[in-house]
Amino acid sequence: ARNQYTRIESYKDILKSENQIQDGSECILFAFFEPDAKYDQQLKKRAEQKAKEYLTKLPYSGNAMKDELDDIFVTYIVGDKEFAKEQNFTITYPAYGNILLNDVARFFYFRFVSEVSLSCAYFEDTPPLGDYVRVELTENQKAQILTIFKNSQEAQNVLTDNLDVVAVKFPNAKEKVAEWKRNQVWQDKHGKRVNDDSLQKYQQLDNQLYSNLT
Repeated sequence: ARNQYTRIESYKDILKSENQIQDGSECILFAFFEPDAKYDQQLKKRAEQKAKEYLTKLPYSGNAMKDELDDIFVTYIVGDKEFAKEQNFTITYPAYGNILLNDVARFFYFRFVSEVSLSCAYFEDTPPLGDYVRVELTENQKAQILTIFKNSQEAQNVLTDNLDVVAVKFPNAKEKVAEWKRNQVWQDKHGKRVNDDSLQKYQQLDNQLYSNLT
């Protein structure tokens, strides 16, 4: 875990050096991918159709920056688990992790985590991160980040010969997490009220009175 944090801070320091970010606690995800990745085009078409069920802002909807990110088939993300730990929630299974579990997130990662969840579940068991912008990296910055990643433990399970990287910032992520946590608390309290003995007794009495009247 300490190595993970050392690495994410190293990545962010590379961005700070060019004044692309000011605050090291900002939510920045570094996405590693193969530019010429081969995948089943039919699977991607199916994911585009399924995206209509889960996303309000559909892939390839006219924003040039986001449309470019829609073409990235993410291999690995650095920054999601670290952000989750900082914000005191857990990612059970990363959104990009399995095409069979979630093809929408696998093909359109940034849109999915923006609107739905950081995990591969099709519901908010982790918070969405809100709107996002791409941080433009120089070739030198990319080379530095790729060197750090290729020397990391995680890279042992990733083909690293032809990797590229993008950095994506979620400026409203902390607010989205706070909103999600408030909703979780409200749902928990509502559930407890529904299961409260006194409420159940009141409902039984109400039903009995209604039966007597009819």
